Amino acid sequence: MRVMGSAGLEFIELMNGKHIAYLATLNPWDFAAGRILAETLGIKVRAANGNQLNRFKTSHLIAGTPAAYHRIKMLQQF
Repeated sequence: MRVMGSAGLEFIELMNGKHIAYLATLNPWDFAAGRILAETLGIKVRAANGNQLNRFKTSHLIAGTPAAYHRIKMLQQF
């Protein structure tokens, strides 16, 4: 696991296929553009509880390839 300290850079790494997932607590302005771009490329971006992100609140976020997102959600059940 690696954290670069920039949501924009993390989303770029994810969209370029260098990472398979990104977990963070972000403000709406940190995830808004990355979410739109990532979802366009088939990357799942959701709140940690599985709901849609609230674009007006700080959220615990999971972004990942469909397979990685599914595995993370499975791990949350334990």
